[in-house]
Amino acid sequence: MNACRHVAVLVDDPDWAAEDLSSPKLRLVRKPDLRLAKGSANILVVVRASRLQEVASFARRANSHHHLKVMLVRADLEPCWITHLLESAGLRMLKNLHVHADLSLAFRVVGAWRMGAQDQLIADAVVLGDRLMVVDCALRKFEVRLAQIPGLTTTASAGRKRFNIAPDGAYIHWPDADVHVDIGTLQVLTSRQTREQVAEDRLRRDRLLGGAIATVRAARGLRRAEVEGLSSRQVERLESGQSLPRTATLNKLAAAHGMTLAAYLDALALEMRVPPTSDLRPPASGTASMQQRKPK
Repeated sequence: MNACRHVAVLVDDPDWAAEDLSSPKLRLVRKPDLRLAKGSANILVVVRASRLQEVASFARRANSHHHLKVMLVRADLEPCWITHLLESAGLRMLKNLHVHADLSLAFRVVGAWRMGAQDQLIADAVVLGDRLMVVDCALRKFEVRLAQIPGLTTTASAGRKRFNIAPDGAYIHWPDADVHVDIGTLQVLTSRQTREQVAEDRLRRDRLLGGAIATVRAARGLRRAEVEGLSSRQVERLESGQSLPRTATLNKLAAAHGMTLAAYLDALALEMRVPPTSDLRPPASGTASMQQRKPK
């Protein structure tokens, strides 16, 4: 999680009630203070649309010092008036402004900043046609095609529009398809760099697991050809990280070692806690792509 230092939240919404998220790292205030707008590194504003004029000077000052991170405007007026009020308050062009109808969104955003997880939790989402648009609690925007999300490709159009956001913003859930999507998934879908990093991390873990399989086998004095039910080539691919073992494969490996599955998994886990001492090699035929590495 990112550090959450010197966060101040101005709340000008009576429906916030007694909810208090103040902590040593987050200060919740009810009245605008221009000194606070200048002195706090991270400022959030939660306000009703009809009260925009009352917080305008504070928000403009915080924004001029690059301290205004999020401004949440709850629509308590007809939408056509909100644009006029924002323009009148000199706030129309703020890039970190989000208009919403449900105060639970504000609780979600403030809670995320309180934990320092504003870039890991979801604030809001909407399905428009064949696309999903998401805003995280730092107000970064993500847009992906629904066809990119496994499990939604065969879901009817009406079912795609029925989703829930977890109260803490951890994920979006489509109950019709029982599909969950979090910020990590969206980052992989929208960022080539993230996809490459995820693939690299997965390949490293696969090789680490393969190295552990090889180390445990060598420690037992077992040859690859002595694993009943698996060929030498299959064992070699497992040990090089080119393929991942299914439960049935792990059972065969455990049996060949004269171990229960639980004991075998414990032995692998022990080896994976430290760099393997032997037989941790790159794939024999070069680095396999994620699509090529198939469970065995």
